[in-house]
Amino acid sequence: MKRGFYVGRFQPFHIGHLAAIKEMDKAPDLEQIVIGIGSSQYSNQLKNPFTAEERELMIRKTLDNLAMSKPYNIVKIPDIHDYPKWVLHVQELTPEFQVVYVPGSSIVQELFKNARYEVRKPKVTHDISATKVRQLMYSDHDWTEYVTPQVVQLIEEVNGVNRLRAIASTLGIGKIDLSKILVVPRLSKYEWDMREYKLGHDQLIEQYRRDGEDIGRILGSHSRQKESLEELKMCLHESQFIEADQLTREIAKNAPLIIALGGDDHFKYVSHFVDNNFILGVNSDIVRSAGALTYFTPKGFDSVLIKLEKGEFYVEEWIRLQAEVNGSKKSPAVSEYYLGEINRRYISSHKLILSERSEEQKCSGLLVVTGSGSTGWYDSANRYIFPNGNRVPKDEKFARFLVTEPYRGRLSGYSMLEGIIEEGRELIVVSFNKHNGILSADSIDDYGFKRGSVATIRIADKPLKVISGVN
Repeated sequence: MKRGFYVGRFQPFHIGHLAAIKEMDKAPDLEQIVIGIGSSQYSNQLKNPFTAEERELMIRKTLDNLAMSKPYNIVKIPDIHDYPKWVLHVQELTPEFQVVYVPGSSIVQELFKNARYEVRKPKVTHDISATKVRQLMYSDHDWTEYVTPQVVQLIEEVNGVNRLRAIASTLGIGKIDLSKILVVPRLSKYEWDMREYKLGHDQLIEQYRRDGEDIGRILGSHSRQKESLEELKMCLHESQFIEADQLTREIAKNAPLIIALGGDDHFKYVSHFVDNNFILGVNSDIVRSAGALTYFTPKGFDSVLIKLEKGEFYVEEWIRLQAEVNGSKKSPAVSEYYLGEINRRYISSHKLILSERSEEQKCSGLLVVTGSGSTGWYDSANRYIFPNGNRVPKDEKFARFLVTEPYRGRLSGYSMLEGIIEEGRELIVVSFNKHNGILSADSIDDYGFKRGSVATIRIADKPLKVISGVN
């Protein structure tokens, strides 16, 4: 007989979680159930409002009220912010198990499959998520139908709704004045080239032909991006649109919400002007842009605006990185910092210092990334360490560093090729670059990082507040 394992944050425990546990209870080949409370060290956050002890009581009071046929036990599992080591971390905290039930997280599924566990996906019987329950709670809508009576009682006893509303209030979550929204559309390649090279349509098309460019792809993308812009202009006033090169922090600070209409690089560019306000990404060309950072499309955006006006939206807090070079603060990065020679045919040299560890290295440069940056450059560059990649959820509260293309000479056995920077800690980088070293924030803002310069990188005090969905 087998023991089954089910893990979640349970913020809060809802009827979808319960349905999965009931399915495990009916599984004929399981004799015991192990429930893991993930992110157990976190509480009093928008994503994690309840303590591990409160979440455990939600589960116990609910299950003890049922006629469970199998014994169960509950284990607290704190985050270690290191996915390659996470399964081993779970194994050290739990009784031995053979089957893992994973409702939706592809990362967790992949980790357990790679560890040779049998992974089962519970049947989806309820269209609900803890994110939705929390949004209903802090936006003053009925949430009780999505949890059990025992969970309702416990949340009322600990004043959980007011706790969550207070957290949401500190983030400025509430009804959005649509008349103050600012939209920053991206120029299409066709528009950018026309301005950059000062060419008319016929001249530009001829230039594309000489260069061997795919004219149909370029014009097709331009057409789709113009259609996307028109979709949003049907919903908002013309005065609420501003070109990217006209955007300033002074203009941006007066908008409760800035909409970046474009792709991922454009989203990162616009984020550099966002401070305490919200940002929302709209993919202007779903055919050509992956949209890893843009959660919305223009189609039906009028219904999204209605939800924003009512305050019925979800928010993710993405960490930003803050760097200083020789004591001078630089632009925060939402995706990554690159430190190294600007011309990558030259070897980048530096010394890394993190806590009690330090190491001198030669390589093609150093990347320091957030969760939102882990799907791009970092994801390609880390394969020599992580063959299957090492993507990190965008709202995780830690950063990672990676040495790219390290020099592997006879005497260079490096031990700090990659690692984690947690909140409250700093990565120190001393430049030994001989030519033209730089520190680049999201490949947008570049700063000199010549030999002898010292950079410190930490998690920024202010996260980027990203609207990730509507109710």
